[in-house]
Amino acid sequence: MAAGLDLTLRRRDGNELAILLTLSPIVFDEEPWHLLTTRDISMHRMGKRARDESELRFRLAFQENMVPMTVTNLEDRITAVNDAFCQMIGFSREELLGEDSKIFTFPEDVGITEESHRRVARGDDECTRYVKRYLRKDGRVIIVEVSRSRTSILPEHLSELMVILSD
Repeated sequence: MAAGLDLTLRRRDGNELAILLTLSPIVFDEEPWHLLTTRDISMHRMGKRARDESELRFRLAFQENMVPMTVTNLEDRITAVNDAFCQMIGFSREELLGEDSKIFTFPEDVGITEESHRRVARGDDECTRYVKRYLRKDGRVIIVEVSRSRTSILPEHLSELMVILSD
């Protein structure tokens, strides 16, 4: 079984080099040996750092945004919700995660959501916009404009949809 060690070396010119050292047992001419390999992983590490920074920027922009927003999976279950959305409809984050929008959608407007979700999830539309009624937890009805869009332009990477609202 190979064991790997992720290291950062400093070159003579002061630049850093990220490498992966791997030690693997092998048998050669019926004798046990150990093979030490090195691989430059600098580009991999830079890509990971850029992806981590991008995810952090998105998370902060989503969570701290004053605009109500949710993220749903392809089954239209809420996977993320910001505070502005919770305040708008009066439900807590815990009450919403894993639920679909039926718990806060005016019953006669459920079909609007379902059709919009199908069209975006299938790829018929990259984004849809519609007006519908929401039921707050306290029973009040509010009218919202909903914008639903894909989180990826590549169909093979599509796993979630972004929902942005204005009331």
